[in-house]
Amino acid sequence: MTPDRIAVSPGDSVNISVRITTKRGEVFTLQPGEYEVQLKGDVGTISGGRFTAADRMAVGELVVKIDSTTTTVKISVGQAEKPFYGFETAKIIKFRSYPADQIPGSARLTGAGEPTFRGVGAARLEYDFTVTAKTRAAYANFEGGLTLPEQPLGLGLWVMGDGGNGHWLRARITDADGTEKLLDFARNVNWKGWKYVKADIPAGVKFPIKLTDIYLVETEGGPQDKGVIYFDEISLITP
Repeated sequence: MTPDRIAVSPGDSVNISVRITTKRGEVFTLQPGEYEVQLKGDVGTISGGRFTAADRMAVGELVVKIDSTTTTVKISVGQAEKPFYGFETAKIIKFRSYPADQIPGSARLTGAGEPTFRGVGAARLEYDFTVTAKTRAAYANFEGGLTLPEQPLGLGLWVMGDGGNGHWLRARITDADGTEKLLDFARNVNWKGWKYVKADIPAGVKFPIKLTDIYLVETEGGPQDKGVIYFDEISLITP
C-alpha cells in the first residue's frame, strides 16, 4: 500500500494505492471496493481511494484488509515542533570525512563571538572540498549519537549558510536495528544568514533512533571550494 505513512496538514487529501502480488510475482492494483478499509481515530474520511484529513490535529490509523491479510498505515494530521538540542551543553562533536581522512576540516561547538541562532552555543563545520573532484563529504559527528525521544516524523534545524557554497546538507540516523538512514535538509545551501530547514524521517525505521551526523556533501564533478557553516537548535517534528 502506498503511501506507507500519511502525514498531512488539516484538510489536505492524499490518494491511496493498494496493490497485491501473486505467488507468481504478478502485481495488480486494486480498485476501491475490492478491499475493506477502516479508519481508527478521528483523523478524517476516505472515499473512492482518497483520504481527506480532518480540520484539526489528530493521530490514528488506516487499516486495509484483503481476505485474511491486513495492512495498517499510521496517520498524523498536523505537526508540532518540539525543541530538542540547542548546543548549550557540551556534547562531543568530532570531524569525519569521506573519503576517510582525505578531506581537511573541523567540527566543534562555537566559541565566544562566533555566530549562534539562539543562546550561547551552536555548531561550526569547516570543510575543504578543493582536494578532489570525486564525491566528498564533511561530517559533524555526535559521538555515541543523540537519542531522539518518542517517534518523530522529522527534524528541524537552523543553518547559517553563508559558507555553504551550494552544497548538499544531510543527516544520518541509526535505528534500533542498527540500520542507517540518510535524511535531506537542503539540496543546496545557497543562502545568506540563518534559515530554518527540515528533514523527513523515512517510514519503516524502528524506534528509538539516534542522530549520528550532520554533514555537507558534494557529488563527483561538483564545485571544488572551501567554507564554514554553522547550525543550531535541532528540533523534533512530531504528530
